[in-house]
Amino acid sequence: MKKTFKFGLFVAIFGFILLVLGLANHGLKGIIWHDNHFVTVEETAATYQPQHVTKLVLKTSDPVTIKTGNRFRVKTTSVVGEKVQVIKEGHQLTIKDGQNQGNQESALDGSPVNLDRVEITVPTTQKLTAVEGDSQLSDVTMTGISAANIRLQNRGNTTLTNVQAKTIQVRNGRDLYLTNVTAPAMTLSSVYGNVHLNRNQTTALTAEAKRGDVNVITNQRTGIQAVGKEVTVFGHHTNRVNNSADQQYRLTAKRGHVLVVTHAQQ
Repeated sequence: MKKTFKFGLFVAIFGFILLVLGLANHGLKGIIWHDNHFVTVEETAATYQPQHVTKLVLKTSDPVTIKTGNRFRVKTTSVVGEKVQVIKEGHQLTIKDGQNQGNQESALDGSPVNLDRVEITVPTTQKLTAVEGDSQLSDVTMTGISAANIRLQNRGNTTLTNVQAKTIQVRNGRDLYLTNVTAPAMTLSSVYGNVHLNRNQTTALTAEAKRGDVNVITNQRTGIQAVGKEVTVFGHHTNRVNNSADQQYRLTAKRGHVLVVTHAQQ
C-alpha cells in the first residue's frame, strides 16, 4: 500500500512538473498544420483606418465581415504570423492574402480550419460606390451597408442583412442568405448550398440553387415564376402566380425544392 501511494505521489509530482513546463512554453496554444508543417497558433491583430475609401475589393481566403460604425476601420486577425494585406489605391481598398495565406490549414485530425478573419467597419452615413469580390474564397457577411453596386463571387456562405444597393450580383459556393435587402435588381446563384430570401424589396430578382433549395418569405402580391423538383407557392403546388405584379421573382432549384411562403405562413 505504501509503495502504491509513493508511486502515485511520484506520478502526480512528475505530471505537475510537466504541466508547469508546458504552460511556460505556450502549452495552452493550439497546433495546426500550415504550409506543410506544424505551427503554433499565435494570434496577430492589426488595425487600419484608411481615409476617403469608396470601393471595397475582396481577394482573400479569410472570412470577411462588413458592418457600419462611427468611422472607417479595417481589423485583421491572423493566427500564423502572416498578415492580411490591406492595399489602398486612390479611393479603392483591396483586402488580399499574405504570401502563404491561401495555403490550406488543418487541425491535427486533418479537418480544414480557418482561424483568420477580417472585419471592415464603414461609417453609417457613407454610401460606397461598389463592393466586389471576384476571388473571395470564404464567407462574406454584410450588415447595414449601402452601396451602388455589390458583386460577389465566393466559395463560402454569403449573408446580407439590411443592405441597400442599386444592383446585387452574388455567385456563391455555399448557402446564401438575404434579409431585408433593398435593390431594384438582384441576380443570385448558389452552386452547392441553399438560397434563403426573407422580406426583401426588389423589382426584378433571379435566384438559382443548382444543387440545393430556394426558400422565400415575401408578401402574397409578389409575382413568382418557379422551376424545381418540387414547387410550393403560398400553400399551392403551382409554378406561376401574380404575372403582372410590379415585383417579380424568378426562382430555380432543378435538383431541389422551391418553397415560397408569406410572413404569416412562415
